[in-house]
Amino acid sequence: MTFTASYKGALVGTTIDFASGNGELATGKVLSSEDERIVGVVPSEGAGTHRIGVNYTLAVPKLIQGSNGKTVGLLQGTYTSTFTYTATAGL
Repeated sequence: MTFTASYKGALVGTTIDFASGNGELATGKVLSSEDERIVGVVPSEGAGTHRIGVNYTLAVPKLIQGSNGKTVGLLQGTYTSTFTYTATAGL
């Protein structure tokens, strides 16, 4: 699964100009058990309340190889994931 963030604008405060290098938005990052930044802004920017969109893409392979080495087709069923978000400041 990959994710990409997009800036939707400031609700309160000054708009962040990501094109000028005042921050970074995640682009095509792969989800894993490691922490991954969705958005980062330089310390002199970002005061206020902003909207950030996050789009997820799940790519499911047509065939998978089991632990026994055999290849099988995609298994029908319901797949679930849990996402944990943590907002931090000043790090």
